[in-house]
Order: sequence, then C-alpha cells, then structure tokens
Amino acid sequence: MTPVRNGGLLLVHAISKSSLAVAAGLGLALSGVAVSHAATYPPVPGYVKCAASVSKKKIKVKVKPKEGGTYTFKLQQKKNGSWKSKKKTYKVKPGKTVTIKVKNGTYRANCSGGTYYKGTTSPSVKVG
Repeated sequence: MTPVRNGGLLLVHAISKSSLAVAAGLGLALSGVAVSHAATYPPVPGYVKCAASVSKKKIKVKVKPKEGGTYTFKLQQKKNGSWKSKKKTYKVKPGKTVTIKVKNGTYRANCSGGTYYKGTTSPSVKVG
C-alpha cells in the first residue's frame, strides 16, 4: 500500500480490510478511503465458448469471447465410441469463424482457453 499525497489530503487505495488495519497501525489519518472489491487477484477465469455447426460437408467453428488474442482448437471425431483428436491445431481470432471440410461422421471442437479463460468442448454435430 502506497499512500499518495494530493495537496493536503492523504489518498489511500485499500485492496482489502487488512490494508486498512495496516494503515491504522501506521497511524495514518484515513479520509475518503475506498475499498475496492472489483479488483481481485488473480482474476476469476471465465470460459471460452466453442460452437460448431454443419453446412453440407463442412464444419464451422466459432469461438467466443470476442476479447483476447487468438484461440486454438482441435477437431475431434467420434470413432468406435470414443473421441479421437485430429492432428492439426486450428487458430481462430475472437468472434471469427473457421470452416473445415470433413468426411461423414460425428465431430466436436475442443477449444483451449486463453489468458484467464478455461477451455471447453462444443456440442457434437453430425455430418452426412
């Protein structure tokens, strides 16, 4: 905690109640102290939303949220009752759609999370 002087006022940004106790222990006169609960560290992660749709023999995969950098995903195909990942890893920019030509079968996209986001898997879609 770093106190900042602004003219004759002492401004303190307190992250938690323990910071207030430390400031009081130092004998600082606290006026206009704001406790910030919005800024938590580490940030609470959200989830990447992965959506797959079918158009003829093509799968379209869209990844949200629209913030952040580039997201990656692997296409998985259901074979003999279990999901098998394809070798290629696809990259997609937030809010954009990637179209992939595929053969008949059941597919889903396994999306990796970015910074502060957890990865998810799209619902399965059937081609053909």
